[in-house]
Amino acid sequence: PNLITYNSCISACGQSKQWQQALRIIDMMNNANVKPDTISWNAIITAYGASRQWMQSLEILKDMKEKYGVQPNVISYNSAISALGSRQWQKCLSLLREMGSDGACKVRPDVITYNSCIAACGNSKEWQVAMELFDEMQKLRLSPNVITCNAILSALRQSKRWQELVDIAQQILSRGILPR
Repeated sequence: PNLITYNSCISACGQSKQWQQALRIIDMMNNANVKPDTISWNAIITAYGASRQWMQSLEILKDMKEKYGVQPNVISYNSAISALGSRQWQKCLSLLREMGSDGACKVRPDVITYNSCIAACGNSKEWQVAMELFDEMQKLRLSPNVITCNAILSALRQSKRWQELVDIAQQILSRGILPR
């Protein structure tokens, strides 16, 4: 088997919430002198996330660079943020800041990154932080999509911020982005 075959197997395990099997495949790769790459580790992060093992996802993200010499990419971070679930908003923000603000890791957040963080803030009734992220992403020239719009509107609805919800809805409609 080659790297692509191993990565496909790891991904299949992850989709089936079989993170233990995914780790066994990493061991098989090492025994076969096939070095796991970013795709391999992203699949492991996703496998942990699918199994609600968010702490392990964060550990793998950290170990990618420090222990395995593999540079995380935006998918690595998005997978770890997704693994955190919908209520770990502070950890989501920490990963977002690690990515781009100080430029230390040289990974640029994308719309998916912001969507996940806005949703986590909304689910935690941190509507002001969600609004700040909504503004920030636009300053970075990341265009909100339907998912972004639904996330920010949901954040405002959950916090019963009706005037802000109407204001944002009007802004979204004026831009031609129509939430479902």
